[in-house]
This record gives sequence, structure tokens and C-alpha cells, in this order.
Amino acid sequence: MRVALLDAARSPAAGELARAGLGELVAPAAPRVLDVALRARKLGDHLAAVPPAWLALRRGGFVLAHAFSAEDALATRGWHGPLVLTVAAAPRREQIAARRGRLRTMQWALGAADAVLVPEQAVAAALEHWFGVEARVVAGVEAHAALYRDSR
Repeated sequence: MRVALLDAARSPAAGELARAGLGELVAPAAPRVLDVALRARKLGDHLAAVPPAWLALRRGGFVLAHAFSAEDALATRGWHGPLVLTVAAAPRREQIAARRGRLRTMQWALGAADAVLVPEQAVAAALEHWFGVEARVVAGVEAHAALYRDSR
């Protein structure tokens, strides 16, 4: 099964999955100039990587998309395959409020995801508290491999 790993921030978790052969990183590094301009307007982080990731996802013949942030999940808009969303850190009010559209993006990504994963129970509890979303605790390459096998 071909899994698209959407991670513009290049988190260690996505890199681990790619090195283990469980997926392909498709979110290219965004043009720094565009990201700087968007960040200055308080629009978000790593949004410049969304259009190239959107194109790569559609051209790549992927069966599953695994996004590592709500912003990365935007690349799956209009795509008809399953979406797995990993939320690495507990959402905090000041972090969500720091960027325009971040709350709406997070709500959309959580609603669009077929599965929401977190690395630890504390993050799952925070998602339940702030967004009313039940997340599954999945950490490590072996656990992700089992999840991908089960989603076939």
C-alpha cells in the first residue's frame, strides 16, 4: 500500500516512518519567502507547502494520506482516499489563537480525518477536552505498520 506522508515541518515521526519504508514524504520544503510572508500576516505555519503536496498526492497513486499537522491535512482537500491525522502536541488556546484560520483549519482536519492519532494519552485527553475528538494513542514504527495493515 502506498502511503503519502504529509509533513512540511519534517517531524522526527514522519522521518522514522519514511526510513522504515512505511510511506513516502510528499510535502516538499516550502519556499521560505512565501512562508515568511504568510507568517508575517499571521496566517499559519508551513502553508506554502500545501499546493505542492496537493499536486504530489494526486499524481502519486497513493492509497492513504497521513498528515502530521492540520495544515498538512489541507493538501487532502478534494482527495477521495482515507486521511490519518497525527496531532503531536496537546492543543493550547494561545497557540490556536496565535494565527488566523488555525482554529477553523484544526476543526476541518479533525472532522475530515478517518483516524486521529496521538503519541501519548495526555494529548488524547486535550483533544477530547478542546475539540470533543477521541484520538487513538499510537507511537512507534511497529504500531503504525499495524495500523496501515488494518486500514487495507
